[in-house]
Amino acid sequence: MARAPAHEDAVMDRAQFVELIGSALARAPRTRRLAVLAIALDGVESATERDRDALLAHVESRLHAGIRKHDVLARLADDEYGVLLTGLREPDDAQQAASRIARSLTIPAAHAGATSRVGCSVGVSFVNAAPPRSAADDMLGRAGMAVYLARRQGGDRVVVFDAAARETLVAVSATPAR
Repeated sequence: MARAPAHEDAVMDRAQFVELIGSALARAPRTRRLAVLAIALDGVESATERDRDALLAHVESRLHAGIRKHDVLARLADDEYGVLLTGLREPDDAQQAASRIARSLTIPAAHAGATSRVGCSVGVSFVNAAPPRSAADDMLGRAGMAVYLARRQGGDRVVVFDAAARETLVAVSATPAR
């Protein structure tokens, strides 16, 4: 079973994160709510490599400050992060957490003597407690698809992967490319 990094500000990698999601799914009773957030940063593309490293360190600091102590942060790719939310009381708790995180990243970030505006698109995926239960990769994949939809809608927003999101993805995939 994957464990959270020993230092509270350490960040898991994608493989550790998927393993941790799987462990959380196996332990969670059917009535317990879990959610996975996928966070894609907007506005870091134009930073130089040196500035980008400082900016991403600043972003990680803000992400850590925006989650609860028992939530887990992971770096999924260069400018993509994931958060495992456990012990949610209501479905809205995940959306509120995602919105809080998004707001924390829309504040101008000072780094290397310059100021950048970093935003993010956040996708939310809930555990499917009814058979068949969600798998870790499925949850992360659905959160990623919700990020895709958020970016198609202009970015800087939170999208929950639900039936409407699924229908939108089906419609988009059925539309011929130009």
